Amino acid sequence: MPASIEQIPIVVVIILVAFFAQALKEIGIPSPGLTQSLLLYAGYQFSFGGIQFGTGIILFTFLGSLCGANLIFCLARFGSNRLLAKLNRYVLISPERMEKARNKITKYSILAVSVGRSIPGLMVPTSFVAGTLRMPIGKFLLGIILPLSFWMVVLTTMGGTFGHFTHPIELSPNHFIFPLAGLIVICTLTGILYIKNKVTSKETKKNLLIGLREM
Repeated sequence: MPASIEQIPIVVVIILVAFFAQALKEIGIPSPGLTQSLLLYAGYQFSFGGIQFGTGIILFTFLGSLCGANLIFCLARFGSNRLLAKLNRYVLISPERMEKARNKITKYSILAVSVGRSIPGLMVPTSFVAGTLRMPIGKFLLGIILPLSFWMVVLTTMGGTFGHFTHPIELSPNHFIFPLAGLIVICTLTGILYIKNKVTSKETKKNLLIGLREM
């Protein structure tokens, strides 16, 4: 189901959504199910001959992951002490968890990064700790690529398998714009709520510390 010239604007929007959704996810702003759904759709495209479209989704999702993860990694690796303190408050990782992560990454290197980033809630902290440890960027990238490639293969295979049992979906604004807009709105609201909860959590901790000091 190769895209025609008339469908190119929709294709570009979907590919850009894949990139930015994954990049934002890597810096801690979630988009529940969005990139996973797009990777399933990439496999679905493969099953109907949409090789270029499916490859575009996979490639830009991959690039989004690398860009987002490397942003956190580089800020942690090359940032000043003041910036590291701010990042640590953003990541919300306790000194105990920080020390445990340091020990794991120091001991297991690439494997620790791959496993740590695969555990829900530890993607950003793992990138942050790897940066503070001055981990070689080549090893860090390999730690990203291994689990990311695995999940991409799994999801696109599932999408392609599903495509063999269904009819082609017409790629037109009537079928895609409104559902896609709905997904973007939901993910945007989720991201706002996530950031708000983080800010609230910081304020709660600060108020608790102030209260303890005054006792």
